[in-house]
Amino acid sequence: MDKKRLIEYFFISLGVFLVAIGFYYFLKPLKLITGGILGIGIIVDNLVPFSTSIFVLIMNVIAIIFGSLILGKQFFYRTIFGTLFLPLVLFFLELGSVNDLILKHVEPEMHLLIGAIFAGLLTGIGLGLVIRFNATTGGMDVYQRVLSDKAKIPFSIALIITDGVVILIGMVQDINLGLFALIALIITSITLEKVTVMGKNSYTGFIITDKYEQFKESIYKELDRGFTKIKVVGSYTENEKSMIMCTVYRHQIYTLKEIINEIDPNAFSIIMHTNEVIGSGFLSRDFNG
Repeated sequence: MDKKRLIEYFFISLGVFLVAIGFYYFLKPLKLITGGILGIGIIVDNLVPFSTSIFVLIMNVIAIIFGSLILGKQFFYRTIFGTLFLPLVLFFLELGSVNDLILKHVEPEMHLLIGAIFAGLLTGIGLGLVIRFNATTGGMDVYQRVLSDKAKIPFSIALIITDGVVILIGMVQDINLGLFALIALIITSITLEKVTVMGKNSYTGFIITDKYEQFKESIYKELDRGFTKIKVVGSYTENEKSMIMCTVYRHQIYTLKEIINEIDPNAFSIIMHTNEVIGSGFLSRDFNG
């Protein structure tokens, strides 16, 4: 196995581990049903004659078979590891420690709030890492991936749709727990979206100017950045100008603004936040996500 593959499996394993920790130490003891197979596991905990880890394993096997039929064999190979690893981690957690290990050190009146926040963060970071490397933890993740890939729904929205049904069931059982579970789900969704596109924060500047050569010299010298020159035409004047498209890191924004103010204060400029940049000078194309 090459180094790249080892790195992928390390981060997938870390992601699955964080999801398991969030569930076992926060969601399960508080009975916060945030959706997914794990949420269903809490609902049926007293109805099935086996542990949550066994229930998750059974449901994951069903899901991975369905996902493979829809998304292909390559999806199966990418998913099988996380699908089996999650119930395995849960199994050892069930054997090795009680699930109130963390919450017993927290004031009882803060249990639900702390549980919702940390379960949401751990689950969001964990799922984000797993998805970033094109894998899943199985279960409901598979159905969410099918919605995302085939129906072209953003994954965070697919998560809310599928998990929302399970949360509604939880709310019927206990509205107070259901509301805190909803908080955890929102935190999970936001965190997941951030992690899946994480990298160095970047911004892209679009500068329309007549002073292209001066900008070229200053950007190369002061920012050590390349850029793209695009010919544009004003709709009113029909005059042709140059538009510079330059992507920089957050700490370089101030310098870019200074360059604009010094060379052409009247230049029409737009600076936009860029979620992720892949290519020379930024993230490697070999880095999944």
